[in-house]
Amino acid sequence: MAEARFSTHFNQHGALVKLTNSRDAKHMNWVVSPDYLTSVGYHDDDKLFGEFSLSINGRDYRSIDLSPTIMAAANKTTVDYTLPDAQVALTYTDQTDRLVWDAALTNTTDKAVQVDQFSVWASLAYIMFRNKDVQVNMDDSAAVFPSISKNFTKLAAIRRGNAGPHLGVFQTAGIVQSVGTYSEWTNRFFDNVSPSLDGLLFHEIVLAGGYPASRAPKRIGFIPIGRFSWP
Repeated sequence: MAEARFSTHFNQHGALVKLTNSRDAKHMNWVVSPDYLTSVGYHDDDKLFGEFSLSINGRDYRSIDLSPTIMAAANKTTVDYTLPDAQVALTYTDQTDRLVWDAALTNTTDKAVQVDQFSVWASLAYIMFRNKDVQVNMDDSAAVFPSISKNFTKLAAIRRGNAGPHLGVFQTAGIVQSVGTYSEWTNRFFDNVSPSLDGLLFHEIVLAGGYPASRAPKRIGFIPIGRFSWP
């Protein structure tokens, strides 16, 4: 049996908090870590990879406020959230050379439901680390470049040191409305350090609806991005 290429770890909310590639000599964590957020004083655990927000039948839900059922098997982890009108299932399947991520919203009633908004965070490690170790920012941080397509949107994550392997998230099924990018940063210009701006970018995949005016991030860029996998 071929060795699994990716190793994953999930927190109690079902968020993916560690993703490593066995072929990566640097052992980079390709997703945002809650431990790092805590260490620098950012309060963005609701934006970790796999966290979601949902508005259905006039009710608003956030996964950070819910207690999912997490089922782990040899090559698959499923995170299930049971709601009054629906079920949200996020499934991560190891297919040896790639990890396939399915996000599914299922109506569990015998009536039609109205979904006004459904978004899932896909926060790769777009991080400028708050330390003086330039090598860390080269080896453990990536710039994320979106490519827009109705049926095949991509997120290309390129390690800042430009030494592979790099990582890509590819839409292979379903329809995605947009992707929002939220920034969290601190100006350190007067600290005489590099980078003078430390912070992160979080990417949110919008599967239904969009951002109501009341919760639009203050610093955001939109791109028009179901199922995703990364080789």
